[in-house]
Amino acid sequence: MKSGLDILRQSRPELVEALGNFLQQLGTHLDGRTRQLIQVALNAAQGARPTLKLHLIEAVRQGATRDEILDALTLTLPMIGLPAVMEAVAFADEVLDQIAPRSVEV
Repeated sequence: MKSGLDILRQSRPELVEALGNFLQQLGTHLDGRTRQLIQVALNAAQGARPTLKLHLIEAVRQGATRDEILDALTLTLPMIGLPAVMEAVAFADEVLDQIAPRSVEV
């Protein structure tokens, strides 16, 4: 199944490019790792799995560890509740296992 982003990339590439350019101008005083950890928390809070996956991958690429990602997710607990946090943590664990084996610290 294609993601919404994949569909937009194909049908409205100019929109995706403009959005990417806009987003790169936000949070310029934060390093990439911190920006991605914030995005992980926000996407978890929205229950947006496709974009959560993208930001989990990018967070790891920017140097975030599993523990830092777990912290970002658990910080959403007061806003989204325990069931949603548990679901986000389980989803993140699956994604992280796909991109970085547990024997390797990410």
